[in-house]
Amino acid sequence: MPHRFRLLTGVPVVPRLVCFLVAGFAAGAGHPVKASGKEVPPLTRFSDCPSCPEMVALPDGALVKRSTGKKGDGKAAKLSRITVPAFSVSRFEVTVADWAACVAEKACPELRTNKFATEARHPITNVSWLQAQDYVNWLSEKTGKTYRLPTGNEWQYAALGGRLKSFAWQDRCQYANHDDLTYLVQADDKRKAKLARITGKCDDGFWRLAPVGSFKANDFGLHDTSGNVWEWTQSCWVHVPEEKPDADTPAIGPGCEKAELRGGSYRVSSSLVGSWQSSGRRPDFSNIDIGFRVARDH
Repeated sequence: MPHRFRLLTGVPVVPRLVCFLVAGFAAGAGHPVKASGKEVPPLTRFSDCPSCPEMVALPDGALVKRSTGKKGDGKAAKLSRITVPAFSVSRFEVTVADWAACVAEKACPELRTNKFATEARHPITNVSWLQAQDYVNWLSEKTGKTYRLPTGNEWQYAALGGRLKSFAWQDRCQYANHDDLTYLVQADDKRKAKLARITGKCDDGFWRLAPVGSFKANDFGLHDTSGNVWEWTQSCWVHVPEEKPDADTPAIGPGCEKAELRGGSYRVSSSLVGSWQSSGRRPDFSNIDIGFRVARDH
């Protein structure tokens, strides 16, 4: 494919959009956490079939997005509260093994080989938004449940994991596979000069893709919501989200050219990895650091 991924990673993130989360409760992986001053039990994990991904049932809650509008327009900051109904989301990004199960039943296509994703627990890559639809449709038909991609708002709610903001700067290498010191060491001399200025000053231990679950989970028990691979969502990408903070329209429909990707990847710097990171690509686009996770209606 003639596209060069630097165009994707080069799409500017809109720093003026700040997101918060309000949830009825939050829980971690196997241990209680405090929300609103109270300890609550862990969230429910389940799989609908032996070859289905492990899911985590999330409570209903809300995102509160603050927008300051366009730079220099003089508009005051506005808050927009967005309700997120309860839903389930996969604990990990869809893996090579997960995809292979769908291929074996002739419901998903064979994808271009990624030499950096050879293990069963590596996230599946080189998958387009349209091909991700094949996978969720297969799960729906197999289980009788409604599987889909998470919307952009659902994705961000899940990624925040019950917190008001993303993890602290110094913790990024514990939670995310991104452009770090390991990546810098492996780069050629020409790129090292550039990368040295933006690379995260920590070492996550992976130059390329990491098997899912290699890093700490957030407080919802979800892994790799920041870094590793970009994740497709069901939503249309809004280039200027501060103008429409509550926008979460479908990726296929009138007026939408690009589907939304969230979370960044191992190829972006630490400053651009987090729950707020988004970009967009045409639904038929795929690349070596684009994957997805799934959602399921309750």
